[in-house]
Amino acid sequence: MAALINLQQIAQAFTLFEADRGYLPSAKTKIPGATFPISYALRFSILTTKNSARGYCLHHEWYSRVNAGFLDPMTEIYRHRSHKRHLGTTHYATVSGESSVTGDGEKQLKLDELRDDPTTTILVSEVLARISWISPEDVVLDPAESLPKLSGRYPVAWQVAMADRSVQRIPSETSDATLRAMMTRDGGEVVEKNKAKFELR
Repeated sequence: MAALINLQQIAQAFTLFEADRGYLPSAKTKIPGATFPISYALRFSILTTKNSARGYCLHHEWYSRVNAGFLDPMTEIYRHRSHKRHLGTTHYATVSGESSVTGDGEKQLKLDELRDDPTTTILVSEVLARISWISPEDVVLDPAESLPKLSGRYPVAWQVAMADRSVQRIPSETSDATLRAMMTRDGGEVVEKNKAKFELR
């Protein structure tokens, strides 16, 4: 239940960002005053709570000594249910890349420009690796590369937030072809949900 609520709130943060700025944030999106890209979580934190970035230096990389103290406290919605408080890492990552919902930063995109079905297009996913919540690290989709690994903390299935802000459970046996189709915004593929499974038609 906690992961479902977190993913819903993270997906909602994308909507709030778009409403405020007129476009979706991408992996390369910079906010005013920032010299370097920052994580989605930190962007949303700065956007929704104006004082939450106090102490974070936008002119230094996230891993610099200057920003080391900003790892804690972490924005609560990014804390995975398997983590204790004050750990500073997350198991949630955004799908990015030229063909993803958020793109690669080369052009500004909006949710209403999505051509594929938003109910089966992945925006944010649970991932196995622990990621610093202020690190601009994403699941990068590259047509020329093998499919990036999506998985959660449990072997049977993991959860994702779709472009329509719904949260769905993805069975681990889902094919790579289906997952790739679910990670693109305009591939034209048709993905159907059959009971608890997603299948490429």
